[in-house]
Amino acid sequence: MFEEQAKYELFETVKAFHSCKHEEGQSVSSYLLKMKSYLDTLERLGYAMPKVLGVSLILNSLNKDYDQFVQKYNMHIIGKMLAELHAMLKLHEKGIPKKVKTPTMLAIQEGRIQKDKKKKLQGAKGKGKGKNNLAYDPKPKILPLSKKEHP
Repeated sequence: MFEEQAKYELFETVKAFHSCKHEEGQSVSSYLLKMKSYLDTLERLGYAMPKVLGVSLILNSLNKDYDQFVQKYNMHIIGKMLAELHAMLKLHEKGIPKKVKTPTMLAIQEGRIQKDKKKKLQGAKGKGKGKNNLAYDPKPKILPLSKKEHP
């Protein structure tokens, strides 16, 4: 009975470990602690992952802001353990510029204004008789280039 539960826990831990990605805006410390807990669970279940492999998988799942760090790490600093990696990533995180979020209120107001314009055009369309009563020409005429302009 306990063997079946251990197999299920192993499967769920491996699945969670491999699907875990570092989200933009998430602190690198919380992310690394979560990944470390997965590695500890695997070790407790008797399937300890080699430290180098664990570090490589963690580096692979970091977001785009850490691409440069991962390149430097792979070129110069291979072999560091998880605690050292954690300290290095926290230091790198401080150097990442904060991204400014655009206010969503402007997008909502702009969308509402655009909807009002569409309603006015539809109302103007139905008032007149005939096809040529549009505010714009649906098929603009493209004139052929003159011989001077055409090489």
